[in-house]
Amino acid sequence: MLQHLETMQVIMNALIEEDYELARGLTESHLGFFMHRLAKASQPSENFPPGYHELATAHNAAAEELARIIPTRDMQQILPQFNNVLKACVACHLEFTIREQS
Repeated sequence: MLQHLETMQVIMNALIEEDYELARGLTESHLGFFMHRLAKASQPSENFPPGYHELATAHNAAAEELARIIPTRDMQQILPQFNNVLKACVACHLEFTIREQS
């Protein structure tokens, strides 16, 4: 998941630099359904905790919508959708936190 955070930072920088093509490409290839399908293919579904797929699907859908909006170059549309992706990240991290062992 650190990779997602790093990708979000690079996407934000691409948006700041007005490199919309890079921002869209990173969103599609690193945050969208493409990555979810790869994760599902590499690990059996039973290895994922209950509720994970629902949260992951929400994250991927938010990322796909962001990728769809980025080519508009309209930051008034892009920023709220970027925020929706972040909200999906936060929701998952709130649900699945690593607990320290005592």
